[in-house]
Amino acid sequence: MSFACQRDSYQTQLSSEVVSCSPVQLKVTRQKQTITGHEVVCQDSVLFPEGGGQNSDQGQLNGWPVLQVSRKGLQAVHFVADSPGFSVGEVVQQEVDWTRRFDHMQQHTGQHLISALFESQLEINTTSWWMAENNGDKVGVSYIELDQPNITKEQLQQIEDQCNQAIREHLDVRVHVYEDAHDPALTVAHTRGLPDDLAGPVRVVNIGSLDSNMCCGTHVKNLSELQAIKLLSVDKGKKSKSLLNFVVGNRVLKYLNNGFQREQALTQILKGGIDDHIDLVGKYVKNVKIAQKTLQNVLKELAVMEANVINQQNDRKFVLVHKKDGDSDYMNTFLHEMINKDLFVCIAVGDETQGPCQLAIVGQEDIVQDLGPRLIKILGGKGGGKGHRINGRIPSFKSWPNVVKEVEAYFSD
Repeated sequence: MSFACQRDSYQTQLSSEVVSCSPVQLKVTRQKQTITGHEVVCQDSVLFPEGGGQNSDQGQLNGWPVLQVSRKGLQAVHFVADSPGFSVGEVVQQEVDWTRRFDHMQQHTGQHLISALFESQLEINTTSWWMAENNGDKVGVSYIELDQPNITKEQLQQIEDQCNQAIREHLDVRVHVYEDAHDPALTVAHTRGLPDDLAGPVRVVNIGSLDSNMCCGTHVKNLSELQAIKLLSVDKGKKSKSLLNFVVGNRVLKYLNNGFQREQALTQILKGGIDDHIDLVGKYVKNVKIAQKTLQNVLKELAVMEANVINQQNDRKFVLVHKKDGDSDYMNTFLHEMINKDLFVCIAVGDETQGPCQLAIVGQEDIVQDLGPRLIKILGGKGGGKGHRINGRIPSFKSWPNVVKEVEAYFSD
């Protein structure tokens, strides 16, 4: 059998009888939480269950939120969150989140069109595809896995132009259901991503004369409803394949709007128009590199000066240095300039807000190996070493005062 959502992708409501209802818990990876609810199976479903590369619908069942729909054999299983449950035989009202449904229809039909043109025009086959989810203002960018290691910019532009030409020609998209899976007519249809346990009739989606493809998903009736297709980029895939990133329909407009918002923000930051952004960023990057190099040289000079001051203090038993603006060059320069190699030195550099900081402990071997690990433990870090030096990485300096106390107590004995 086919579901109501497959018989009519534009149907948004359906009354159907409950066949089973079981309490379950759903783990939501994105929110890192577990949601309590019920798995509800009805005689029919207007909500599409995940399959064929297409994500599931969401919606409501008697007003309770349906967060996920999965397919088990010939049944659509609805995960209904926070509901009190439903009685077998009870007639419930299903309602689709139409905004999500239509977005999925645009992406799925767009994928069929892109794959068909890559195959017919460039003889590059599609091996699989993945539909991304929108996340707030962030546009979901889906991808098609193509059986070709390299896709040129010229090929990308050619297929994009032909996709949008097909949209302007407003070709019809028709669905035909074959009750017999061995119908000879199916030999001309392709299959991409059909579930392995598919049972029942076979649906074939036809885009004019461009494509005939076996598919269980929901689709638009006419290519004009896609509005536009944008092929964004190509990433390297596995086993000599390519991943083609794309957006269709309303996602193109959202992607364009997000880009425009970023351009406006950059215009304010860079104090220059859109056409000057690249040049201005290039100049800023160059200036930052010069400033970083200058700072690095200054820090080395400072390390030499500070080490020389300590070298003149012959009565010192230990040295503790915490330089937030320092780096590994500062630390190594400081240690290199120290004349008394047996003097106990604990030096830490880095800004904890930017990530783990570096630590070095040097001096007499017995003291370094005895006191060093204790100091690293106090700071909550990790590290080790042999002989006269121990290196470590620490997450923060909030316990640095305790390090000072520990060292002072150790050398006061």
